Amino acid sequence: MSEVTNLQQWAIIATPVLVVSIPIVNVWVAKLASVEAGKTFAVVKQVHTLVNSQMGQQLQLYAITARTLANLTRKAEHIEAADRADAALAEHAAKQKIVDAGEAH
Repeated sequence: MSEVTNLQQWAIIATPVLVVSIPIVNVWVAKLASVEAGKTFAVVKQVHTLVNSQMGQQLQLYAITARTLANLTRKAEHIEAADRADAALAEHAAKQKIVDAGEAH
């Protein structure tokens, strides 16, 4: 009969431990991943909210500026630009209203 090497002894002892512990470790890893994903989602949602808010403010500023210029100059291209700015602001507000309604549920 051949001698059992240290590696073989370790394998004999470790195999039952690994068989039991690997599923437990997998559960821990899955739970940790879920928690981290939740934290990441929360941060992404906050950043998205901030970006939407800033976009709305920028569109409002542009609409006011464009309409003021159009009222001062009465040039067709300025009036068209002001109309486009108003439409962009209205579109953003409508989309934001849908998002806000979805978050309320």
